[in-house]
Amino acid sequence: MPAPAPHPGSTPSLAERPTGHTLTSGGSGPGALLDIRIRLSSTLALVRLVGELDLSSEHLLADALGCIEAASCPANLVVLDLAGVTFCDAAGLRAMEACAARLGAEDKELRLSNVSRPVARLLAICQPALPVGSWASPAGLLSDALASPQVRAAPAVGQL
Repeated sequence: MPAPAPHPGSTPSLAERPTGHTLTSGGSGPGALLDIRIRLSSTLALVRLVGELDLSSEHLLADALGCIEAASCPANLVVLDLAGVTFCDAAGLRAMEACAARLGAEDKELRLSNVSRPVARLLAICQPALPVGSWASPAGLLSDALASPQVRAAPAVGQL
């Protein structure tokens, strides 16, 4: 299956690289509102967001999932590290829900980690069915997932 066409302005670098590397799939530098970095392993795809997740940047999250799929990542767990998200609106929340639905259709799971204050506020108001991980850091999550024989044995879901 060919790689999905990237949205204008995004960087489809993930599909061109082997797994196990940290890759950028989004804008970076002056004028960029959202930077997305992806780290892949055989058990986990860690997607770190930094910046604003809103109507103007939501397509980058879908592009990142497309890149993970194009790289044929075998992981059943995709974790969004939201510590660096400085703003999130309803469009950003819908983008996360769409990603969860898309992954669920493929028998994969999306979890949120390190939820920043702006995202936590939106989650508290809207109360979507998005699982939030209870890991202390992405590094702890990654080491737990890599040590686990199955992704389904990853740490339990926490509550806001």
